[in-house]
Amino acid sequence: MASATSVTSLADEVNCPICQGTLREPVTIDCGHNFCRGCLTRYCEIPGPGPDPEESPTCPLCKEPFRPGSFRPNWQLASVVENITHLQLVSTLGSEEEDICREHGEKIYFFCEDDETQLCVVCREAGEHRAHTVRFLEDAAGPYREQIQKCLKCLRKEREEIQEIQSRENKRIQVLLTQVATKRQQVISEFAHLSQFLEEQQSILLARLERLDGDILKQREEFDLLVAGEICRFSALIEELEEKNERPASVLLT
Repeated sequence: MASATSVTSLADEVNCPICQGTLREPVTIDCGHNFCRGCLTRYCEIPGPGPDPEESPTCPLCKEPFRPGSFRPNWQLASVVENITHLQLVSTLGSEEEDICREHGEKIYFFCEDDETQLCVVCREAGEHRAHTVRFLEDAAGPYREQIQKCLKCLRKEREEIQEIQSRENKRIQVLLTQVATKRQQVISEFAHLSQFLEEQQSILLARLERLDGDILKQREEFDLLVAGEICRFSALIEELEEKNERPASVLLT
């Protein structure tokens, strides 16, 4: 017979990450995670923390954004949930009380597929179950378990495919980030080199301008000295001529 651990393990595979209960009307969003339709609808109605109320909601598990209108019913997972529910009905959960028929006090060995009821030996011989299909508990649970295992295999395969896509995308993004970082360092290095070159050219040009400024000042000083000498000479001649111009005609003609 199925153990409590195995049934619980199967049930954990179909729990809703939001309400932590068994999935009801399971739907899948863009990132591949599954939730109850009602839980996800209420989750989307909660305003996000960002300043933009129109911002797309993010997956409660992986935080990837998704479109609120992109819910896809997961009929395969719904079938798994239904089969697990049936399996829980036909499996013992490890409690002695649940192994005992409440009506007759006998140990339960059988399952009536018509009434979906667990039976003891006395129940099986009762008239109401004689015409029904009655099987041992483990035999009755077998087909359900097989269906669940097949569905779980498909779901795990889909999950692995999504994880592989996520891994490839993460690697692609990491390559792009590395390229951007390399380009950033290259730009910084080139501009640092250019800045050094410009500083050197600035120093050279400023030195040239400084020498040119000194040459101009020197020329102005020499020109000022030359002009001052000529002015002094012309002033002396003017003074001399003015003095002669003031002399009497007899002296001037001498």
